[in-house]
Amino acid sequence: MEEKFQEGEISKISLKDNEVSAQEQKNKKGSKNMPGKPKNKKWLTLLMVVTGILLLVLVGLIGYRFFARSSSKDKYEALMLEAAGQHDDQEYSLALATYNEALALDPTFPSAYIGVLNILLEKNLADDAEEFVAGAEEIIGGGDMAELYLLMADYYYDAKAWDKAYAYYAKVGNLEGESIDRFAIASVNSQEEDWKSLTSQVSDEKLQTVLQQYSDISTQSDTDLYDRAKLAQLAINAKAYYFAVNLLKDDQDLPDYWDGLYYVGRAYYELGEYERAADYLDQAVQIAPEDPALQLLAARNSVQDGNRDLAFSHYDQYISYSKGDGADQAVLIEYIELLIEAERYSKALEVISEQETSTDELELLKLQVYIAQKDSSEVIQLLDRMESTVAPGSDSYYMYIWLAALWYIEEGQFTKAEGLLSPVEEATAQDPYYFYVMGRLVDAKGDEKGADEYFKLAVEKDLEGEVSKLALNYIQ
Repeated sequence: MEEKFQEGEISKISLKDNEVSAQEQKNKKGSKNMPGKPKNKKWLTLLMVVTGILLLVLVGLIGYRFFARSSSKDKYEALMLEAAGQHDDQEYSLALATYNEALALDPTFPSAYIGVLNILLEKNLADDAEEFVAGAEEIIGGGDMAELYLLMADYYYDAKAWDKAYAYYAKVGNLEGESIDRFAIASVNSQEEDWKSLTSQVSDEKLQTVLQQYSDISTQSDTDLYDRAKLAQLAINAKAYYFAVNLLKDDQDLPDYWDGLYYVGRAYYELGEYERAADYLDQAVQIAPEDPALQLLAARNSVQDGNRDLAFSHYDQYISYSKGDGADQAVLIEYIELLIEAERYSKALEVISEQETSTDELELLKLQVYIAQKDSSEVIQLLDRMESTVAPGSDSYYMYIWLAALWYIEEGQFTKAEGLLSPVEEATAQDPYYFYVMGRLVDAKGDEKGADEYFKLAVEKDLEGEVSKLALNYIQ
C-alpha cells in the first residue's frame, strides 16, 4: 500500500518527551549500581521501618469511631502544623506519629487522613495506602472521602495503572477541571464507557477532538487505514491509548504499514501490555529498521518484556541510526546502566568510549564499571581526575562523593571516606545516599547499632526506592 506519512514522522510522538521517557524507564528498572554486596540477604519491607506506627493509626481509627475524645480545636490545628513541618523535613515516621495524635483527638476530621495518605503515596506504599483509605471509609465516609479518593486516583493515573485510577475517579463524585480529563482518559484505557458522557466536559481541546472523532469514526466501516492511523496518532498524544489499538489492530493491511504497527505497539507499551507490544514492534522493525524512534521503543519494550539481549540489540541499532543527529544523552545513560546491571562491563565501556564527548555522567558510569571489576588502578586514576573536573554542588559531584567513599570503605581506608563525607553532611541532610554511605562506613567500623540508625534514615528519606533496596539489606 502507498506510504502516506513523511519519513521520520513517528518521532513526533516518540521522542518529543525523551527525557521523561528515559526517567520512567529508569524508575521501572530499579536501583543504581552502587558497589558493595549486602551481608544480609533478608529483605525487609519499607512498612516496618517507615510506617511501623501505621498499624496504630488504623487500630486507633476503629477504636475512636465509638469513643472519640473531645479536645480543643487549637490542639488539633497545632498538631497538624507540627506534622506538616515534619513532613516537609522528610521526617515521615515523626509526621505519622503526630497525625496519629490528631486522629486520637478527632477521628472524624479528614485533614489528618489526607496527611497520612500523602506520606504513603510519596513513599510509593500503594497497597498500604489502599488499606488505609478502606479504613478511613468506615470512619468519615461521604463527601469527606472525596479528596482521599482523588489522591489515590491521581497516583494511579500517573503510574499508568488505568483500572485503579478509573475506579477511584469514579468514587470521587463531582470532578472538575483536569480531573475530568484524567477520568475520561482512565475510562478509555480501562475500556469503560464513561468517556462518552464526559466528552463535552473535558477541558483539553485536543482530547475532546479525539473523543469526538473516535466516536464518529468507530461507527464507520469504510474508513481507510490512513485516516484511522492519523487519529491513532492523535489518540496516543492525548493518552487515549486503547483508541489507537482499537482503530488499527484488526486491519488486514496493517502488517505492511509500519507506521500503523508502530502506533499499536506504542499504545500497548503505554498500557503495560509488553508482550502484545512486542508482536507489533517486531513487525515494524523488520520493515523500517533504520528509524531510531522505532528502535528505541522496541528496546524499552524488550526490557519490560524481560528480553535484555534483544533490548541491547535495539539500543545498539538506535545508536547506530542516530549518528547524524547524535544519540540522546539520557538514552545512552539508560542503556549503559542496563549493561552495568547485567554485568556486561566490557560492552558498557565500549559504548562509553564510542562517544565523541565525555560528560560527568559518563565518567561516573565508567567509575561504576571499574569499581565492579575491582580494577584498583583504573579506579584511583579516575577518582583523581574527577576530583578536579566535577563541579562542586552538582548532582554528579555528590554521586562522585558516594562512589568514592564506598570504594574507600571497601578498601578499609576509613579516614579517606570520612574526609569525603564530612564536608557534604550539611548540604546533603535530606539525601538518602548520604545516610546509606554513612551506614556502610559505621558498619565497616564495627558499630552495627549505629549503622542501623543510618540505614533506617536512608529508607526514611528515600522516595524513589533505589536507596531503600540497598539499605534494607543491612538492617539487623
